[in-house]
Amino acid sequence: MMRLDYYVKAFYDLNYPETAVSAYQEILSFNELLQFYPKLKNITVYNKDVMVVLFDTLKDHYSELFLNWIKVLIEDRHLRSFKRITQIYLSLLIKDQLYFVVDVKSAHPLSNQTQEKILKLVQDNYGLALEIDYEIDPNLVMGLVISINHQVIDLTALGQLKHLASEVLQ
Repeated sequence: MMRLDYYVKAFYDLNYPETAVSAYQEILSFNELLQFYPKLKNITVYNKDVMVVLFDTLKDHYSELFLNWIKVLIEDRHLRSFKRITQIYLSLLIKDQLYFVVDVKSAHPLSNQTQEKILKLVQDNYGLALEIDYEIDPNLVMGLVISINHQVIDLTALGQLKHLASEVLQ
């Protein structure tokens, strides 16, 4: 049995780089479908009637390449692991810097205007393919901590003081 990584990497390579992000959107959409209809995870090639109806329904919503990949996953009984498949695919996008996961932590809720400014700043510097999450961290006194694909930008008062102290001590 092949590891899931190989299935995901093969699909990723077929889409890289032009359609890799849109393929991820298909994966997310299909993942939602599986959450809404969990019995689909148990579908096998032996359910020929169900397979025909399923793929006839999906053909208007997904690319042919994606549907063929799903058929392979069904044949090899990997649809139950689709959540993990989604995670592996996202990690490949992040590694190749085609997609950015942004976490913004602040001591207090940010206004819509501030959130829009942060979003625009990140998009201008990193691109449009991103997901952004805002979180309140009461341990922060002032400022923000922004994490972009695990790269941390500390804009808190304490972080700025630490940075200033390290520059003075050098």
